[in-house]
Amino acid sequence: MLYLRSDEISSLAAQTIQKYKEYIGVDWELFKVNPITLAEMWGLDVKFVDLGEDSDIMGFTAFNDMDITLTDANQS
Repeated sequence: MLYLRSDEISSLAAQTIQKYKEYIGVDWELFKVNPITLAEMWGLDVKFVDLGEDSDIMGFTAFNDMDITLTDANQS
C-alpha cells in the first residue's frame, strides 16, 4: 500500500501552493484559490453538468475517458 508521511504531504502542499502562485502570477501570502484554475494547472479537465433534480447528486469523478448519457427528466 502506498502511503505518505505527514512531512511529505506538507512538502507536496508547499510545492503546490508555490506552483499555483506562479501559475496565476501572484506573490502574496494571502490569496484565493480557484479550484478550476488549480485543476487546469494540473492538466485536469473540469466540466459542470446538472446531474440530478434539486442538486441531489453532488458530483462524478472519472479517471479515464467515459461515454455517459445524461437525460433530462423534464423533456419527453
